[in-house]
Amino acid sequence: MGAHPGLLNYLLFFPVFLRKQRKRKKKKRDSTSVSSSSSKKKMGCSHSTPSAASKDVHGSSSSFPISTQHAGEPLEIRDVIPAPAPALPTAQLLSFPTPLVVDIGGMYAGLNVVHYSGGCEFRVATSILHRRLSASVEESLKQRIRVACEAALCKHAEVVEPTVLLPTPRGVDWSQAEWRRELSLWMPPPGCETLNLFFQGWLWPEGREGRMADTAYPLVGLFDAKGELGYLKTGSLGLLGDGPLCEEGGVVKPSENHFHLVDPWAGGSREEYEALLVEAQGLLPYEAAERAEVEEILANEPHLGADMARFIFGEKQNVNEEEGKKEALGWGSGTAVAVDLRLPARPRILVSTVCVVTGSLRKSVEDAVAPFRVGGEVSPMIAALGQALPCGFILTQSLQELLQQPVCS
Repeated sequence: MGAHPGLLNYLLFFPVFLRKQRKRKKKKRDSTSVSSSSSKKKMGCSHSTPSAASKDVHGSSSSFPISTQHAGEPLEIRDVIPAPAPALPTAQLLSFPTPLVVDIGGMYAGLNVVHYSGGCEFRVATSILHRRLSASVEESLKQRIRVACEAALCKHAEVVEPTVLLPTPRGVDWSQAEWRRELSLWMPPPGCETLNLFFQGWLWPEGREGRMADTAYPLVGLFDAKGELGYLKTGSLGLLGDGPLCEEGGVVKPSENHFHLVDPWAGGSREEYEALLVEAQGLLPYEAAERAEVEEILANEPHLGADMARFIFGEKQNVNEEEGKKEALGWGSGTAVAVDLRLPARPRILVSTVCVVTGSLRKSVEDAVAPFRVGGEVSPMIAALGQALPCGFILTQSLQELLQQPVCS
């Protein structure tokens, strides 16, 4: 049977028809692309498909074009509406009250500022505020502390002393170090120009645990002292053949910290002590009994030492040009560093921002920090403190950068 004429014409001419249709569609696409490109250039913008880097955590584009297009018309860009950015959690610098170690003289489990010159000459500075901070220590400050520690360990490596157990620089595993930050405000005892940095509460946070005495030699230094905090230039030599002073320039050195109890009866009994008071001092028996009771109470309080990590307060002054006289700044600040190397495989480092103010500023400072005594966010507390102190006050550069805001308007 012969082919149908219509079918034959379809088979012959349909491929030609398809080629013509493809050419028409290609010309139409080219003209649309050129028109769209010129329209974008006139608007001063060029958009491409959003890349993976421009997408948020949900996978949507950070911005998208709104367009209208009809058949045969070029693409028209109406506007670009930015998509809402995902809400990111903001890091808050928080503070927490520093605990006290009751059976080591009620010292803070951190830095304690005292005045000590040996024997019974021991006076604790008045604590205005003492807080642990949730912040980490900056890498630049960590590096400074590590370099200072290695220099100190090299310097004192040949010291022969049974109670001083200092590792070699290579024996310290800094990758396992435990870092802690804190902030403390103090008012020095009246009439004291020299102060000491004590760390007994931090070195023995669990207390005496039945021990009569103990000693440690943390590496201690006072970095970047400002205001009226200063460095003494001379002093008697300490146990390690070095001065017991805090030195400037980011230096740390072994600083003896100890506690010990005192035997009130000097190796005897209470009855023998009372008899000695009656015989040697002429006390009546009931007076001797009262004296012995007081001595027994005092003997339960540990004695703390030693006279090391010493610095000065009250060295610098402002000149009042209008009245032609010098005025004390009234404040001093710095970064106290203590490094406990009793376990070299896991060193402990305390970085304490310390501020000392004079008695005339105590009331304004206490009022400023009163709302923050239970802890909370640090930035408002520092801002309030900056308003209470004279302009020019700064805690430390490291903490200031951490807060990223000025403390003095």
